[in-house]
Amino acid sequence: MTVIRRARRDFGRFRMACRAWMNDRRLDRTIRQALRSDRISDEQIAAIERGWANPKPGFVADSSYLRAVVDRAADGGQGAVVECGTGVSTILLAIVAQRTGRLTVSLEHDERWHGRVARVLARNGLNRAKVVLAPLQGADGDAWYGVSPEQLPEQVTLCVCDGPPGALADRGLAVARLGSRLVPGAEVFFDDTDRSEERAAVERWVAEFGLHVVEEGARWTMLETARN
Repeated sequence: MTVIRRARRDFGRFRMACRAWMNDRRLDRTIRQALRSDRISDEQIAAIERGWANPKPGFVADSSYLRAVVDRAADGGQGAVVECGTGVSTILLAIVAQRTGRLTVSLEHDERWHGRVARVLARNGLNRAKVVLAPLQGADGDAWYGVSPEQLPEQVTLCVCDGPPGALADRGLAVARLGSRLVPGAEVFFDDTDRSEERAAVERWVAEFGLHVVEEGARWTMLETARN
């Protein structure tokens, strides 16, 4: 490698590091503002999305989905929240948890992604939310998060499902795996229901588990478990 090529490579890495540092500063500043606000605004949600700067194309949640998730987490009482898959929604749920005291547990299968999310939460003192590293277990359409029972809350009133990636596992297993932990009237937010696999999971939840659809966005669906 020539001196010029090496210099260009090193300068490119330096620029990427500077960009990441600036994104982190913007993200932390917006998180602090959101913690002081009465309500997380649409502008703050957008700023957190920009600061997070998701490097995975196609893994960015719809803004209306994030708005709906934040509102239900903030207004849905004190029952626990379980999130399947992590990212911007995890940060937003952690802000809500910090303000309301509502326990939030987020499951993540990817070790590097788990570390990135956990660092943001730790850096900003968001200690009411837990990010659990849960590598996928199972095969032949039965793969889901390898999480132990003691890592999950006993009573879940809100499930936010945007993982695992459909290419690796069946995210439609969330309702069955949480089982009786989903209390009567629990709400389930399911992202990407404009896709055939997720739409089939919604139909299965309705037919087999008695959930019913409450609201639908362009790419997401909110369901509710049966009430006693």
